[in-house]
Amino acid sequence: MKKTEGKWTGFVAYTYSETTRQFDNINGGKEYVYDFDRPHSFAINIHRKLNEKWDFNLSWTYQTGLPYTPVIGRQIVMVPGMEIGYTEACIYGERNSERMKDYHRLDVGFTYKTKTRWGDRVEWNFSVYNLYNRHNPGYYFYGYGEKGADHYDPFDYKPLGLFQTSYFPIIPSVSYKVYYGDRPKGAKKKKTGIFQKIKNYLNYEYE
Repeated sequence: MKKTEGKWTGFVAYTYSETTRQFDNINGGKEYVYDFDRPHSFAINIHRKLNEKWDFNLSWTYQTGLPYTPVIGRQIVMVPGMEIGYTEACIYGERNSERMKDYHRLDVGFTYKTKTRWGDRVEWNFSVYNLYNRHNPGYYFYGYGEKGADHYDPFDYKPLGLFQTSYFPIIPSVSYKVYYGDRPKGAKKKKTGIFQKIKNYLNYEYE
């Protein structure tokens, strides 16, 4: 659903989907959930025109967590050529039978609209990505120790833990955008300074 008129605009979107795979030599021949299966996907975007110069934008996204194959046990196996001769191997459960944490985040931003003294339209954008600093999982891995970075040691037993790696925490940003083609045709071009010369060159290219 989308609203395109008035001071309040935006959209709401929802998708339900399933994707599976089945191969004779994987998961005992049984059908399993595919790696990128996300049954529920929801997004909402709200845009508010505050006045002639300021706009506000809010976006919230939710997605079902991705599937992964869990470890259900451990066993000792022989390793030819190693001094110790033994190491630990994981015993895995059914293919993609567990899911990571659900993914969601909130982004907000303000846009300030103005013009340069030569008439070019300008937009300043002040935004925050992942406002509440959600640690969404990028992938899961199994390991030893507090952070999963320790190596297996047969003489120092440690429990096997499930760990998460996350990307993109809360990220503030500022951007500056100039619409060079909007300058009035009669506006004079100043040629003072290297940055102004570059800008003037771009203006000539567009005009």
